[in-house]
Amino acid sequence: MIEKKVLDYINQHKMIETGDKIIAGVSGGADSVCLLFVLLKLREKRNCTITVVHVNHGLRGELACRDEVFVEKLCQDLQVPYFVYHEDVSAFAKEAKMTVEEAGRVKRRQAFADAMDKTKSNKVALAHHQNDNAETLLMHLARGTGIRGMVGIRPIYGAYIRPLLSLTREEIEAYLCQRELPFCVDETNEDINFTRNRLRKKIIPQLEQINTQAIVHINESMKRLAEVEAYLQNQVDLAYEKCATKDKNSGLLIEKELYIRYPEIVQTHLIQKALYQVSGQGKDISKKHIESVCALFFKQVGRSIDLPYGMRACRIYIGVLLQKKNKEILSFEHKLKMEMCILEPSEVTPDMYSQFPYTKFFDYDIMKNGLLIRSRQPGDFITIDCAGNRQKIKSYFINEKIPINFRAQISLIADGQEIVWIVGYRTNAAYQITEKTKRVLRITITEEM
Repeated sequence: MIEKKVLDYINQHKMIETGDKIIAGVSGGADSVCLLFVLLKLREKRNCTITVVHVNHGLRGELACRDEVFVEKLCQDLQVPYFVYHEDVSAFAKEAKMTVEEAGRVKRRQAFADAMDKTKSNKVALAHHQNDNAETLLMHLARGTGIRGMVGIRPIYGAYIRPLLSLTREEIEAYLCQRELPFCVDETNEDINFTRNRLRKKIIPQLEQINTQAIVHINESMKRLAEVEAYLQNQVDLAYEKCATKDKNSGLLIEKELYIRYPEIVQTHLIQKALYQVSGQGKDISKKHIESVCALFFKQVGRSIDLPYGMRACRIYIGVLLQKKNKEILSFEHKLKMEMCILEPSEVTPDMYSQFPYTKFFDYDIMKNGLLIRSRQPGDFITIDCAGNRQKIKSYFINEKIPINFRAQISLIADGQEIVWIVGYRTNAAYQITEKTKRVLRITITEEM
């Protein structure tokens, strides 16, 4: 019954194909022993090869040696090839400045990779089950997580497969008892100083008092969440293809006009994906960083924020540019064009000012020269108030804390040396519409295609 349940789960997720070469992680505990026997049953039907890998972490002294001897004898009796790896996980954890649990995972992954290379295997089978999955969810919820963290342990992740996610711990132990199969007991699993053990020994039993099927129900909910997460990720990927383009210096531009069309949840995950793409990693990218980049779309052109992994996000006219700081920041070349038309004052309504941020209205008859759209030049100035006080554009950029290497990228609408509009920032006070205005000049800035 148990074997059929696992085999059905393997078939459902297409975990194992005919001819696969599989590494099985076997610690000697009940879960991994069950995994090994199920895989050996499958080997007969799928013409697969099974190789066992056991990692002695050097943490439990004689007990670890006992487990090693047990796995070696089990493999010899079953005539299954095996590799044993010895690691000083405690020393590695101190050297790498990580927890012992994290260090153990790293060393196990390294051992699996080495064994895969030696045997030309293409998959690694691990013995995680439904209780492990429920514990993982509870840990993520306690520490704070998004939808991805609520999905829990995936049945397939790269080369790693987890056939026992269809079983509870009780089912695994019943299977071993029924077949009278021996296994080792890890005494450290009783130590509630470890978070997972505390959940296993204290929290899960309380949940099972509320409902004996709590573990099964939690796993069913996680399965539904996985479906939601898969759909969301598909929507994010589609949005990313439309909104994000690479610039010439390996940065990533996200166009605002496209980005704002999507729901907030898609926007958030799109930014997360973009940060992962630019940085090449994601461990230190937090919710705070993602929210800061999202907010940048609605700030003035020229604003920027520093991010983990040497990244910087900069607000440019067309959207937000993500780049590594060792690159030439804000080098994305955007070409803008100016569209103009003359209106009657009565045609301009108050709501038009806020409705179109890159459309501005000016008193046409004040214009002295033909208007140009250009970058800054020496001597450029802008009138900053109704009293006629002027400010050099250089001083304005300094006061606004606009990065030096971005200033040449800002487009100016110029009437000779006088700047009518610093695009994305402010307009000239002297050119504003008043009750004396007879003709209105509407200027709209668009991107050249």
